[in-house]
Amino acid sequence: MVFSLVITNPNKNKGILYDETAFTLTQKGLIIGKSSLKPFYQNGMGVISNSVLVNVDRFVLGQNGTLKVGLETTVRYRILRWTTKQHSLNLEASVAADKDGMFSINEEGVTLKPSK
Repeated sequence: MVFSLVITNPNKNKGILYDETAFTLTQKGLIIGKSSLKPFYQNGMGVISNSVLVNVDRFVLGQNGTLKVGLETTVRYRILRWTTKQHSLNLEASVAADKDGMFSINEEGVTLKPSK
């Protein structure tokens, strides 16, 4: 599966340093796919777009099934020449399939939100 990841940084004077970013796909509590991005930096007021290929081991969605997308990383903020300590970032989203087993994703895509 290929995901198009778009990360926006609304901070004007803060850059963000991302450590390795891990993606997971889970179905019914089982991990069915994993991938990761190498560390990268994002300027203030910047937008980064990246394609993420996730190798899926087993996938049986069926009617009205749900696929959970997870993202984990640690970030540090760069303000002028000063860098903050690391902050953990754990985000997730659920993507539902319709009665035909197709993903129902609107034009805006899927927004990842903090894990519970």
